[in-house]
Amino acid sequence: MNRDSTINNLVRYIYHETDMRENDAIKRSLAMDTELREEYHEMRKVSKMLDRLICNPSPTSVNIILNHSKKLGRLEAV
Repeated sequence: MNRDSTINNLVRYIYHETDMRENDAIKRSLAMDTELREEYHEMRKVSKMLDRLICNPSPTSVNIILNHSKKLGRLEAV
C-alpha cells in the first residue's frame, strides 16, 4: 500500500469511517509497523486538538450577513 493511501486510511480510521474489515487490517498494520504507529499517534493528537477548537466568525462577518439579510427582508416586503 502506498504512503498516501495509508495516511488516508488512518484519517478514515481516526474518524470512524472505515468498516470492520478495514479496521482489522489497520490494527494489524499498526501492531507490526512502529513508524506507522507513531504516525497514527501524532494524527490522533492533531485530531483531538482540532476537536477542541472553537471557531467563531468575526464580528465584521456577522454584521455583513445580518445587514444583507435585513436588505433582503425589505425587498421581499415590497
